[in-house]
Formats: sequence, C-alpha cells, structure tokens
Amino acid sequence: MVHWPLASEAAGADERTDVAEAHDFPEHLVVTSDRMIQGAVRAGATVRSGGQLTVLGAFLGPAIVEADAILMVQGSFNGEIERNDGALLLYGQVGFEPRAGVGRVAVGVDSLITTSRGAFRLAPDGDLIEVHGDQPAGSFNVQTDKVCVYVEEEGRFRAGRDRNSI
Repeated sequence: MVHWPLASEAAGADERTDVAEAHDFPEHLVVTSDRMIQGAVRAGATVRSGGQLTVLGAFLGPAIVEADAILMVQGSFNGEIERNDGALLLYGQVGFEPRAGVGRVAVGVDSLITTSRGAFRLAPDGDLIEVHGDQPAGSFNVQTDKVCVYVEEEGRFRAGRDRNSI
C-alpha cells in the first residue's frame, strides 16, 4: 500500500500540485489530498475525506471513496466500487455493475459502459444504447462537461447534469 502525503508534506508552498504525475502504480494507493495521475492505477485506491484523485488513464482494483472525497477517471475504469461515500466521476470505458450501495456515480455522456449484460453507450438522456459485438460502435466523443447520474432507487441513469452539480 502506498500512502500519499498531504501536498504540504510533499511540496514546498510555491510548488504546483495540480500537474499530472506520469506513473504506473502496481500497489493500492491511499490519497489524502488532491492528486492527478497520468498512467495506470492497477491495485485500486482509497481516497480519504477532503481528497481528490484524478486518473488520466486506467483504473483497476477496488475503489474506496470516503465522504467528501472524489475519484475521477478519464480513460478506463474497470475497478470494483467497494465503498463510495463521496463521488465517482467516470469518463470513457466504464466497467459498472448497477447494484445497491454504489453511492454517487456520474458517468460522462457518450461513455461506453460494460456490464455483465453487455456493452452500452450512455445517451444524453440517461438511456443505455446497446452496442452489439457484430456492429461497429462508431466514434465515441465522451463529454466531460455533461454527465448522467446513476439513481440507485430507480436502477438507471438520469439525464444530463453538469459535473459541478454532483
């Protein structure tokens, strides 16, 4: 397990902490502040309260998001939502099994969602449009400013909010 120190511990007051770090992380991460990774998180992460982890690339493994924390993945999310008391924002290729207890999950419009039932494209109105294996999927222009939110009680995504409202 890798523990990421607070920004004040890791960098001087004048250093930027919003620059993406290019890495491949084979161990579970524990994030306590705002971090951006360009690469792969291969064994999941725990995002502590008050922190935000942004992954530009791939996320695999268990996702644990505490209250008042955010995990954002732009690329490929094939993790298991172990606990989500904060917010997950996912864009791109998203492995997602709708179930009770997933917490606040928002997915970018036009993302490709894969479930045990198949592959689906997320429409702006929250509908899932099936993508058949024998048909080309077409181009995907995933929107990072428009998301659909998974509504647990309804077992479906609801239409278009902007990501700042999550």
